[in-house]
Order: sequence, then structure tokens, then C-alpha cells
Amino acid sequence: MWTGHNVEEGAFGLYRWLAAQPWFPTQALQLSDGQFTAAFVIVTVAVGVLAVVSVFLPPRWSTEALSAVFYALIVNAAGHVMVSFVTWSPMPRVATSVLVLLPVSIVVLRRLPATRWTTVSVVGTVLLALILLFGALLSAQYLPL
Repeated sequence: MWTGHNVEEGAFGLYRWLAAQPWFPTQALQLSDGQFTAAFVIVTVAVGVLAVVSVFLPPRWSTEALSAVFYALIVNAAGHVMVSFVTWSPMPRVATSVLVLLPVSIVVLRRLPATRWTTVSVVGTVLLALILLFGALLSAQYLPL
């Protein structure tokens, strides 16, 4: 599901879509199209590894990790819808956000055991997501693509 969502983003060119938006600071686009795609591959693989470990070799924190991933996917989907609405331009991945990511994430979260969220776990989850995203973007800029 996550991989299909990211393939849609690459196929429909989020990078080019962002560059075409008058409100987006073009100085933030320091990567080539190939490097941007590589960053999404890094994030996709990292989230995939986390999901596989959580399901097949469940550590004590696996339920919380899976819950965090699916809550992040819901926030991601909502972000795509909001940005598409505000810009009056369909953001790449908005289709899979609404049709796949949102409903599947909600179903999975309803089937997982309830998790206890604390301020520390929420802040830690947000920090981990930001480190993963910016780490992938930073490392991709050094790839000769």
C-alpha cells in the first residue's frame, strides 16, 4: 500500500508539481528528479523494514510502531487532500490517499490493540518521522542521479 502510494507520487511527479506551485520556495528544490525519487525509495524501504519487523519479529514496541505508522499515513493523506483543495490543483498521490491510504489505515488501526499515547511517545514519533524524511532527503542529495 505504502509502496504503491509512493510509486504514484513518482509517476505523477510531486517534485515537478511542487516546482510549478507559485507559493513553494524554489530554493528548497535542491535535488534532481532522480535524487528526489531516491529519497522516497529510502523512506519506503525504511517504513517497510519497520513494518516487517513489527509483524514477523514482534518486539515489545511493535503495536505502538505500527500504530504510529498508520496514524502518520492518515496525516499524510489528509495533508494531500488539504493541499489539493487549497491550491485547486490535484497533488500527486491525492487519489491513493483518499481511495487506499485513508480507509486501509483506519481499518488497520481499528484491528490493532489499543495503544497508550503519551506526550513522550507522540513527540518521539514526530521526531522519528522528521529524521527519517530529512535524513532521506539529505542522503539522496549526494547520489549522482
